[in-house]
Amino acid sequence: KRTLEPRIVEELTRIREIKNKRFSSRIDIMEQINFPPSTPAKIVIKSNEKGTGFMRNHYVEEYCKDYIPKEEFDAIVDKVSYIIGNEYSRKRNLDTKGMSIWIQLSMITALALAFCFCVMAYYIPKYGTTYKVITFLIAVAGYLVAISIMMYNF
Repeated sequence: KRTLEPRIVEELTRIREIKNKRFSSRIDIMEQINFPPSTPAKIVIKSNEKGTGFMRNHYVEEYCKDYIPKEEFDAIVDKVSYIIGNEYSRKRNLDTKGMSIWIQLSMITALALAFCFCVMAYYIPKYGTTYKVITFLIAVAGYLVAISIMMYNF
């Protein structure tokens, strides 16, 4: 079992307290985080003010010069910042877009089919095989609608 260093636990607790404050913007949170210093084993690259990418001025020549040139280091930081910026934009678009009417109708249909299946599965055993097949088909239809919603959202 792996335990966290006390310094990390304290910092995580402090970050949680900062997040719980009312009206804290992402910039306020980023300003209050104490990032660990860079060491020969790890280079810490701070994020930008908005939290949507990384700052370029974290090349530590004494640690990095034998492994990677500054231009390549900055190119990697830029590429990662670009990827993170695109993902952040995609997430914001998904958050503001909401659900389409077709997804809502599909979810209602899946719920109705599940309800019908439950009712029929409870009452049908005393009737013939035809009703059991219909109950099974309702369950399959409900699962197909639910799976299509999951695939659409994936």
